[in-house]
Amino acid sequence: MKRLFLYVAMTFVAMTSMMAQSTLSGGIGTEEDPYLIKTAADLQTLTRGVAKGGAFVNTHFRQVADIDLSGIRSGEGWTPIGSYGATGFAGIYDGNGHTISGLYIKSSKDGLGLFGYVTGGTVKNVVLSLCDISGNNFVGGIVGYNNGTIDGCAVKDGIVRVSGTFCNGGGISGMVHGGTVSNCLVENTTLEGNYSSLGGITGSMFNATVSGCSVTGGSINGGSHAGGIAGANEGGSLALSNNHYTSTVKGVSGGVNGADIAREDGAVQGKVITTIQQATASDSSRPTAVTSVTAARPKSAEGPRSSYIVKTKGVKKPVATVKTERPKNEPDEPEATDFMGKNFRFRSMCEWKDGMRFMVIPEKYDLLVNTFRDADNDREVSSGTLRHKIMVYKGHEEMTNGRVHVNFIQEDNKHRYYYELPNGTFEDYCYGKMGVPTLAYLGDVDKARELLKDKLLLTRTQFFRVDTEYDGDGFKEVTVDKNKVVKVKAVGVGTRSFPVKIIVEDEDGNEFYQNVAMSKTNSGMRDDEFTLDNEKFTFQGSFDMSEEGAMEVSSNVKDYISKTVHTRTAVSMSSKGSGKVRDVKVPRFTGFIIDEVNPVKGMHFYTLTLRETESRRVYYKDITFNKDEDLTDGEGREIEYFGAVFALGEGESRSTSKETRAAIREGRVIRGMSKDEVQLAMGEPVSTIVDSDGNDIWLYARSNGVVLDVSFDSKGYVKQAKARKGNVAPVAGTVSTKTKAAGGARSTQSMRSSGMRHGTPLK
Repeated sequence: MKRLFLYVAMTFVAMTSMMAQSTLSGGIGTEEDPYLIKTAADLQTLTRGVAKGGAFVNTHFRQVADIDLSGIRSGEGWTPIGSYGATGFAGIYDGNGHTISGLYIKSSKDGLGLFGYVTGGTVKNVVLSLCDISGNNFVGGIVGYNNGTIDGCAVKDGIVRVSGTFCNGGGISGMVHGGTVSNCLVENTTLEGNYSSLGGITGSMFNATVSGCSVTGGSINGGSHAGGIAGANEGGSLALSNNHYTSTVKGVSGGVNGADIAREDGAVQGKVITTIQQATASDSSRPTAVTSVTAARPKSAEGPRSSYIVKTKGVKKPVATVKTERPKNEPDEPEATDFMGKNFRFRSMCEWKDGMRFMVIPEKYDLLVNTFRDADNDREVSSGTLRHKIMVYKGHEEMTNGRVHVNFIQEDNKHRYYYELPNGTFEDYCYGKMGVPTLAYLGDVDKARELLKDKLLLTRTQFFRVDTEYDGDGFKEVTVDKNKVVKVKAVGVGTRSFPVKIIVEDEDGNEFYQNVAMSKTNSGMRDDEFTLDNEKFTFQGSFDMSEEGAMEVSSNVKDYISKTVHTRTAVSMSSKGSGKVRDVKVPRFTGFIIDEVNPVKGMHFYTLTLRETESRRVYYKDITFNKDEDLTDGEGREIEYFGAVFALGEGESRSTSKETRAAIREGRVIRGMSKDEVQLAMGEPVSTIVDSDGNDIWLYARSNGVVLDVSFDSKGYVKQAKARKGNVAPVAGTVSTKTKAAGGARSTQSMRSSGMRHGTPLK
């Protein structure tokens, strides 16, 4: 007992020390306030912490954003969390349903994956997309060697390669030794090995449990012992239950060791029936395979396609537009003046009324964790069988056991279902954003159909989608220009979080769509989560109303078109290049030609289309020309003033050396720079001093309490720059001081509060 206490105490000290010096995005590691994982740097901090001996026993981590690891490709690529044969991860990592994409590993080591070695810990709710992992033995997408718990995880469109003599490669885990894997999904993933033990979920098992897992699509290519679920059983107690794999998995003919296990409890349910949905004669696309992950259904189970399911050209099947009436007892919209405020009001569950209509739109995780129960027999109902069914809300009731049921009637057959709240009273639950999983609110879809069909809109983002499957949710990303005039061709249902699917067509006949949140009723997302990448999934983030007169630009603003400008300071812009669009940081002193100026309706700012003078790359920037306006938009984002961001012309320093221009972009001062160049690099000086020879000295404050003295020669060029501690005050040999602040010299602290940019002194 004393040894155990000492081990836990030492682990806690190591954990606290590491986290205190980390860059984690928040939290203290408890279940109530877990450490927050938001960036690739956060994940790397966790990796380093485990490598230093921090197992993090019972320490909680929660992922709060999608993370892209595709930029980590040097050397062996990603360093797994936990090292096989050394320290394993023993904490609780909750991926929270967020995606980790682009994981790359190329190594000759054992125990590779997002996590290399999990011992007694838990990894749950992680979605891994587009991974490319190559290793020796014990290689998996989520965990290389698992002696803990893996629950509710998914690996999609990945590759796992093993080359060692033991192999042990799996979509979820390379080896499960005394651990468990449950409710996991592997989709369209390739497993390759030179020797043996390859499995869709795990390469091999010893005293292990695998339950409720599914494998669909992809291939398993190797030597002996290949299975749709597990490659090999290495001995001990083998527990398999309710696992499924489809016949689309190439290279296997059975669940474990290449054979199906004939057990009544459905340990491995073999080849799930695969049906083919034939395309119509007018559709040139090839037939699409449609496979149920849980169980095959008769073709008639789903019935005719709902008019709410709309597709872009190439996969769209013509359907009659059905206009549905809004519930009569739904309250009138509140008074508002803007388009969204007038027509799309958020309704918490506390405000739901009988008759509100929703559609069941399950995502991959919902096919593993059921949402509804049959009110007649209290049995769970697969979300897959209810896909695209319309549920009508019928209030809630408190049961004798203290649980709360949220009741629904299926619209087409009047069958009763309920969702049981996970905890608390209805009042405790209804004011949050949780809502009922899988349900997309059709009130927003109906209203959007009524108001937007055949209307002209302007594109406000460059990220859109095109359907690739008629009977599935497949899509591909496409990019379009900002401020492009498009016409709304169809409005249907999207996803639970972004329920309104708006299909638009440009002047060339190209169709694309965006799923957007309108009122955010039952979206399951908080307002503060609609930022950065998710902003395009709001209506305002993707579209703007294009009405008569909305495209007019004042003559004063038109004068900026074709002008050459350069950035006064580093600034964020969006850019289109290499087939992708992303926000990038443009350094100061970058030259552009303004190609277009387009106004944003209802706001006093414009979108500039800019061409970089050297690379000719196209950028976009929202800007205001009126300095007196409130520099925020309707979403509370700061809008920058044109005169503060840009200056006309490329700047006289375009004729200077490459080294000087690099220093300006990095905020440094080097010898030989002119006063104009120093201002571009550092901004306006806080104070100016004249020395005994009549030459200027400019003073800048740095963030660490250091003052930078920049001395000029008689011709106005930098002769030296020195850093010193202390206030902005005359140095020895000075004869006069001109200080911008009233009352004379300011302290370093006051300069920091003034918002001045800080540079780096000469060494």
